[in-house]
Amino acid sequence: MKFYTITLQDILNALKHQWKCILISTLIFGLLGLGGGWFYAGRGAAESGGSAEALAPVDFTSIPYTQEYYYDCFQLISDSYNKLGEYLILILNSAAPDKEQTEALKTLSTEIDIFNRTVLLPLQQTVEQPGAIYAPPEFLDALVEQYTCLLGTVQMDLIAAETAAETIRQTSAIRLDDILPDNTAPASTAASSDAYLEILRTLHPSYFEDKTATAVSSCTLLLTQAAQYGNLLKGQAAYEKILNRLVQEPGQFRSESLQIAQQLETAAQNLNSLLAKGSQLANDIAESAHINIAFCESPQQNVYRAYGITGINTSFSAQYQFTHSHRASSVGEAFALIALFCALTGFCIGVFLAVYREVKAVSTKNK
Repeated sequence: MKFYTITLQDILNALKHQWKCILISTLIFGLLGLGGGWFYAGRGAAESGGSAEALAPVDFTSIPYTQEYYYDCFQLISDSYNKLGEYLILILNSAAPDKEQTEALKTLSTEIDIFNRTVLLPLQQTVEQPGAIYAPPEFLDALVEQYTCLLGTVQMDLIAAETAAETIRQTSAIRLDDILPDNTAPASTAASSDAYLEILRTLHPSYFEDKTATAVSSCTLLLTQAAQYGNLLKGQAAYEKILNRLVQEPGQFRSESLQIAQQLETAAQNLNSLLAKGSQLANDIAESAHINIAFCESPQQNVYRAYGITGINTSFSAQYQFTHSHRASSVGEAFALIALFCALTGFCIGVFLAVYREVKAVSTKNK
């Protein structure tokens, strides 16, 4: 294998003596580039990149058909509404829309606000009205049984709270009358059981010093039970109202439940129209800004309590991701790029060959 020592002077001499080699190589590859550009320019062209992931429409088929079906449907509408608002705010603050797109966003925001005031808020007030209950009519018997059990439980707890309050009043060592107005149940005050205990500790320090920890714990338990008296009365009244409606007015219950179902369907259709407009506008803005917008949803489970029923409600928190894309590439730009690339490749190869021939000629001459 032969090795040649190349100096700067050799390179300059190659450019001076072997320029025809460089020119021929550049022309050959340039012609290849012109041909390749003519043939492949159409394939090399590309539309501008950029898109925004569309928001999922409201679809009640994904919700389990249970006694809480209508409430879960409303929660889905509420979550989708909140997600749409967050999405548009994100687009407005991060995607740099132009003046026309900004005006379109404001117009859509106005439509969303009208939907909230005229549809969503009235529906929320109806669904969350105290003492009202809505469910698919086929669950009527199950609801009657369920709320009968709940009423029985709260009545037993109410007896325990009344007993605890009476025990506290009759205990000579703890004079509750010293800290409560006449004929006032403990639960009618705003103080918690801890506050009661602290007041009793101040009024009767000897009781807490002399008695054992078990006695203090028992006192705390009595205070806690007594403090539930007011809430238990409210629960009893609510359950009695619901049971009376379910048992005495089953026809009205069915009618109102079907009305709620129709309102939910109408709200879902209106919201889906807004979701489609928002998704299309977001996609237009993303295309013009050459960015890609995507989001992934992470489920979050929340414990809720409605009408004495405790359950787990699953909501979804969206996390948005922005990535930059590219602008459009025309056929002419693709042709020029291919031709230029080939010409530069030919020039580089020509320089290499010129230097090689020059160094080889000088080495042969020196021998």
